[in-house]
Amino acid sequence: MINYKTTFTYTNGVNFPNTKTVNATGAGTADGTELVKAFGDNIWGITQALLDAAGLTPDSVTEAPGTSQILDAIRKISGSPGEGVIWWKSVDPSVSGDRVLLLNGQGILRTSYPELDAATYVGDPDNATASAFYHANDAAGTVRNIAGSYLILLIAGVMYSEGSILLAVSIRTEQVVMWEVFRILRLKILQDHSI
Repeated sequence: MINYKTTFTYTNGVNFPNTKTVNATGAGTADGTELVKAFGDNIWGITQALLDAAGLTPDSVTEAPGTSQILDAIRKISGSPGEGVIWWKSVDPSVSGDRVLLLNGQGILRTSYPELDAATYVGDPDNATASAFYHANDAAGTVRNIAGSYLILLIAGVMYSEGSILLAVSIRTEQVVMWEVFRILRLKILQDHSI
């Protein structure tokens, strides 16, 4: 990425990451942030790098809500809500700031994670018997209710001598996905309500 402050003559004069453009002081003046080749190359470079990393090629359609290849690329690279990941880090993601939830059987507020809820909920017919990804009135999952405020996550940890390896589920589109496991786990839950 180019350094905007050193590439452009007219900026707010503040260093990265707070460099901003400035308007010209009036009509006909030339003291606003100039539009130069480096600016266009930087934007094109970002978008092309995203698509390339996601294995996509331009579809020749203007970016818009519902047809954004940039958003598709980000989701493809980072993992969609509900996608499974293997968590190898030794620190809890809530401490490190990574956008995943460990699968410890906990209840999470559906309003806090609407995309995850939509992607993983077992459905109304299975809510009463599923072992995970069902709705409940309480975080412990003891009072099941299809309209409940909580989504109950799966318990999916494996212990080993150095600590624990835990499965985690992506809750936002920023998390890098290492392996896709969620769909297999969910199918198993729906088949016999156990893992």
